[in-house]
Amino acid sequence: MAGTRRRASALPPPAAARCLAGAGAAARDHGIIAGKWPHSLAFQPGGTTRAIDLGERIRLLSITTAFRGFLERIVFADSLENVLAIATADELDGWRDGRGGDFAHFLRLADSLALTRLGRGTGLMMSYGAYHGVDGELFPRGLFSQCAIVEPLPLTQITEDVSHAWMRDSFADPAHSSTVPDPDKPAAYSWCKAPRLSGQPIEVGAIARQTVAGQALIMDLVARDGTNMRSRVIARLIETARIALAMEQWTRALRLSESFCDKSRELPDGSYVGAARGSLGHWMAVRDRALPDHRADHLEFLAARFLRRRRPAGAGAGRH
Repeated sequence: MAGTRRRASALPPPAAARCLAGAGAAARDHGIIAGKWPHSLAFQPGGTTRAIDLGERIRLLSITTAFRGFLERIVFADSLENVLAIATADELDGWRDGRGGDFAHFLRLADSLALTRLGRGTGLMMSYGAYHGVDGELFPRGLFSQCAIVEPLPLTQITEDVSHAWMRDSFADPAHSSTVPDPDKPAAYSWCKAPRLSGQPIEVGAIARQTVAGQALIMDLVARDGTNMRSRVIARLIETARIALAMEQWTRALRLSESFCDKSRELPDGSYVGAARGSLGHWMAVRDRALPDHRADHLEFLAARFLRRRRPAGAGAGRH
């Protein structure tokens, strides 16, 4: 444990410094593709504002290769393929023993702190899906029920709960609701609306995406201990490894001579995406490649938080 404490110490911060450098290098691809991040105007309805040329694709491949190297040297101390081949909790324990890398250090620390007993979820999880391609989604859409099966996600049952928000009551359907502040509302304690699925709070984030996707290790951890602080971090790292490999494939698959923006006149009402921190929905209509009205609503299910202000008696337990 002494090595783990040194690795995560605040002064000097060897692990933090290496992670910042690795994340900063990976963020350069945003600069090539989008010009800046966040709040880039490069992404438009139907595609992007410019194509990637051959030189930029080579730079992107260099960045993704360097990011993979950072993960394999610093985070996992093993190849991504070997990490993703771990299928059970017992295999993970065997892989960890005697290994360096931030992941193995975290696993030892998590066991010493009994993190499996903290932040226990209800077992109900959902994913909007993420990284759509011509061959389907890297992470599929679905609902992981308390019966431990994946079911179709009932998007029409997503609602907004403002009972404890400083917001005036409106339609529960995000496509028709309005956002009108009501700072004097009794019993309110937040400016955030609370998203609900079939009237219930639900877990999202990396562990939900990987469970719905049927990732073997995460499925075994959830079956054994449910969702908790330890399994959520493991899911985040496993997801990072999967995305890193996919980034290499996507970059090599770029077709430089083809159209980079689909000039569709209309797009479906409502956009659902698995963002890094949870499930993000935008209810809006695109007509003639423009937004004809401004009734669009932004509703985000956030991954579980553990250090929160105590709620008033009777307050709902939502993901805000």
